[in-house]
Amino acid sequence: MKTKRRLCAELLETRLVPTVWYLHPGGDLQATIDHSVNSGDSIYLDAGATFTGPITLRAKTSGITIATNSFPLSQGVRVSPSDASSMAKILAPSFYAAVQTEPGASGYILRGLEILPVSSSATVDTLVTLGDGSSNQTIGTILPNNITIDQCFIHGYDEQTIKRGIGLNDGQSSVTNSYISNFKSASQDTQAIAGWNGSGPYLIQNNYLEAAGENVIFGGGYSWIQQVPSGITVTNNTISKPLFWDPYRHPHDHTTWSVKNLLELKNADTVLIANNTFQNNWVQSQAGTAILLTPRGAQSGGSWVTVSNVTISHNTLNGTAQGIEILGSDDMSPGSKVTTNIKIQNNLFGDVASGNPLWGSASPPKVFLFAPGVNGGPSNVIIDHNTILQNAGGLLYLGGTVTGFQFTYNIVPQGEYGVIGSGLLGTAALDAFCPGYVFSNNVIVFSGAVNVTYPPGTAELANNNWSAVFGSGYQQSKYDDPGTYVAIGADLQQVLPLPQHPFRTEQAECQGEHCEMVPQQPWRLRRIDRDPGTRWQVVDQAVRIGQCIKSAVRLLGGTFHVGLVHPQELHFAGGR
Repeated sequence: MKTKRRLCAELLETRLVPTVWYLHPGGDLQATIDHSVNSGDSIYLDAGATFTGPITLRAKTSGITIATNSFPLSQGVRVSPSDASSMAKILAPSFYAAVQTEPGASGYILRGLEILPVSSSATVDTLVTLGDGSSNQTIGTILPNNITIDQCFIHGYDEQTIKRGIGLNDGQSSVTNSYISNFKSASQDTQAIAGWNGSGPYLIQNNYLEAAGENVIFGGGYSWIQQVPSGITVTNNTISKPLFWDPYRHPHDHTTWSVKNLLELKNADTVLIANNTFQNNWVQSQAGTAILLTPRGAQSGGSWVTVSNVTISHNTLNGTAQGIEILGSDDMSPGSKVTTNIKIQNNLFGDVASGNPLWGSASPPKVFLFAPGVNGGPSNVIIDHNTILQNAGGLLYLGGTVTGFQFTYNIVPQGEYGVIGSGLLGTAALDAFCPGYVFSNNVIVFSGAVNVTYPPGTAELANNNWSAVFGSGYQQSKYDDPGTYVAIGADLQQVLPLPQHPFRTEQAECQGEHCEMVPQQPWRLRRIDRDPGTRWQVVDQAVRIGQCIKSAVRLLGGTFHVGLVHPQELHFAGGR
């Protein structure tokens, strides 16, 4: 009897040892997943091998890794299209996903894979579906959970209509270090990542995310599980649309895709949006707003829908017709909960709301827009320590009452209207629409004479006197503690390094070194440096047509970050 028990125990112990599977071209990936039973099993695919979906991640609680064998990139490194040759491929046939999940699937890791349609003519909705966005998923307890997509290249083909890269309608999951691109349609919304019928938490970190409609969106589809996607972290991503899609730059080159926003929240709670680069968004199907917070109960499931507890910090926004719009509550019946607890802090706004015709016409462009809904306007909105470099229209448009509003320690241009609501400007608009507001320790730069009154504690500079802002190290007393001093504007040492400027470039040799950025027209190079006394210094120098940026930067010396300033465009680059 003891012998039998010992043999059974040894057999059980053997079966629990993780198994490593190696699949070569022609191997059956689905059958291998189905036969994998041990926690920690790994399935390694040959680089260049192709597997046709739909591949279903089964309802197993054991963790299974599906990865390209000997993938050369170190963990934590973002992939790019140039890494595709080192990846195994999973293809989506027409009318199916490449990868999908069963209810209850858990513990999967997908790493180092190229995921794409089977051909450029295939009709595909979503390439990777985690969970189910339809009425087939109505119970939160059966959501797929603990799924990781890491270092994957997920994309459509040029000129192909394809709706979505990843559908996040599951429980906890993460998308990291990946390149997700080429999702577009002329007639419907498209996304790199979208979630509406899941619970979270979600981690979206260090990816390139590209889509025509909304690059990233939560909400907007019906939540059959009646939950708010929560615990969403979006950090260290490049969230962008390619400039060759922009019809204002290339009016006849390709199909005009339906373009809306870079990031949108329609149903989300406890969201951190930090250290991202948001760039390239123009007026097309909507008004070219970079970030849109707009609770939609009618779309997402009922009046319980919310957008709340959102922090937007240490991001750069550049090349977009308008900045950030906040809808206080759904403006359609049955409404939603009120948008609340929004913090916008330590962000750098470049070519945003500048009136640049290459981003389309928003009349007038707005850096911030607050609008009311069925159940009122937003509450507890803090805009603090931001640096805004351009504004051709309104700094802040107030369409209704905003309670608990704070606007502090910002460097901003007045633009044509500054703070405006129902024809009232400056202090008058704040008094009318923002009961109990705090508006203090801001620097507002006017293009001409100072012609609008703001609350006490505001530095109002006339005649585009930006040198006074950066040259004097503007500091003012903190409004709640006159004995302390706090620097004004974004902490650029945390926000920078900035992204490379997004206009077309040429490769060139310059002073024996490879040069990646060559202006196609005259630009001015602006140095913004910070000395130990927390003061700012601005140095301008012309950059000739065809001159290497690296050589021009060296002429200024030191370690700093630079911005390329053109009469109509502001772009950014990092330099040393």
